[in-house]
Amino acid sequence: PKEVGITGGGATVIASPVKDKKKNIRTESNGGGGDGEDWELTLFNDETNYRSYVADCLVTIVGLSEPRAYQAMMSAHTNGRGSCGEYCQERAEIYKEELQNKGL
Repeated sequence: PKEVGITGGGATVIASPVKDKKKNIRTESNGGGGDGEDWELTLFNDETNYRSYVADCLVTIVGLSEPRAYQAMMSAHTNGRGSCGEYCQERAEIYKEELQNKGL
């Protein structure tokens, strides 16, 4: 997948959805607009930030519900990465920048 940016220490990355070659499925579009293709906002685990802080940032900046923010944070914590959702490219880049400004 095309990656727009990765920060050192594992923060956020934006990658375009990819087609699963085995199942021939594409991640569902949420009708984000822009170039017509949705981008996935992915959170990577880091050893710097408290889990509660990360979840709070996802609620405040991305607008995730508390349970969804906790799920994304825990996925990143246990698996190394967690999906925060799919957005149009412009919106995903805005979220990425705002999360990076908070140290994620």
